[in-house]
Amino acid sequence: MESRIQSELFSRLCPADKQLLLASLLRQKTRLRKLARRDAAVSTFVDDAVLDPDIQPIGPAVHQSAPKAILLTGATGFLGAHLLHELCVRTDATIYCLVRGRDTEEAERKLQANFAQYFGHPFDPERVRSISGDLADSDFGLPAETFAMLAREIDTIFHNGALLHHLAPYAQLKASNVTSTVAMLRLAATQRPKWLHYVSSIVAVVDRDNHGYLTEDFPRRASAELAGGYSQSKWVSEKLLAQAAERGFGVTVFRPGFITGRSDTGAWPNPNDHLVRVILGCLQMGHMPESDIVLDMTPVDFVGAAIVGIALSEPAAIPVFNVSNPNSLPWNTLVEWLQSWGYRFEVTSTAAWRERWLSHIDPGNALYPVLPLYVGGETTAGHAELLRKLVKVRRVRTVDTLSSLGMPFPIPGRELWRRYMQGFEDSGYLQIRSAARA
Repeated sequence: MESRIQSELFSRLCPADKQLLLASLLRQKTRLRKLARRDAAVSTFVDDAVLDPDIQPIGPAVHQSAPKAILLTGATGFLGAHLLHELCVRTDATIYCLVRGRDTEEAERKLQANFAQYFGHPFDPERVRSISGDLADSDFGLPAETFAMLAREIDTIFHNGALLHHLAPYAQLKASNVTSTVAMLRLAATQRPKWLHYVSSIVAVVDRDNHGYLTEDFPRRASAELAGGYSQSKWVSEKLLAQAAERGFGVTVFRPGFITGRSDTGAWPNPNDHLVRVILGCLQMGHMPESDIVLDMTPVDFVGAAIVGIALSEPAAIPVFNVSNPNSLPWNTLVEWLQSWGYRFEVTSTAAWRERWLSHIDPGNALYPVLPLYVGGETTAGHAELLRKLVKVRRVRTVDTLSSLGMPFPIPGRELWRRYMQGFEDSGYLQIRSAARA
């Protein structure tokens, strides 16, 4: 009856009204489909945030301020190289580094090359031992005797390794970023208790205090605000670690914000860094967006020193640290610095920048591989929300702990950024200024 009445009412509408009504219904249907897809994605990663009840600590958590043997993952990355350096300097431990490679020799070559890139000298192979494996594999792809040796020898784990891809879906990142965390907990509960220091990310935080600031605590809730598989995978790992801590595991979580190049040499892994892509892409197109965004940036050498310094100090009652810099840099200030150094471009509104310039870049532009983050669709909305939420972050515990260690957060000033830009030019990655000045 209701359907027949609706049909009769529709037939009485004029053609223009029929067209408007159909367009409205189509928009509503599209919106409902998007919400359904989002809810399905949320339920997928939330379902993984339950720790197997069989994973239990083998004994009381024992924090090591002077560890004897350490397992470090992600040591062939940017932050990983600096964590390795800090662990070499601040401890006398033997450091086992899990590196993806065909064999131990290839793993060591990769590890040495990455380390020398930032420090100009090799590490001591007697203290730093490369182990060929893969975070995404069961038991890290290690032979049984190697896994047993690690379980027997190590007393501390620094789990820094992860697959970082801001456009990849959660399912693609799950094995490397979530399953590996579960495997680390199993390792921590094998043969002897091991303290697990986990490197997460500030993008994984959704819980806020009464003033709207992201909290320094384990995650309590899930949210559609967790846009993108990477932030979802980090959130799931944190939820698992929170449950592990409740069961008696020794756990510390570190959440770096945006990590920039070294503060002394300016060394930065240019091609894969998102902010560097934005700067180069804008210079290539000759247009920069005007924005009220503030950038939370911390040099990698400070982040590495902060994580290791806190890890070796007395454990906190709530072992979660937002290692993101309270000394933020306004985007527009950075734009002004670039202009003062001779880079030529026009500053335009963000809307005009997206519609007139960014939407028409070719594959040669540095921003082309990450275009979905900026032009249209749910991915763009999620990226914009991410940038907005990172403006308000609680860091009281982190700041106080680092202050007690004599490590105040650095200020990302003009001279530091001049060093970065000069480094980009010297490496050949940035080839804009000379042409712009001509």
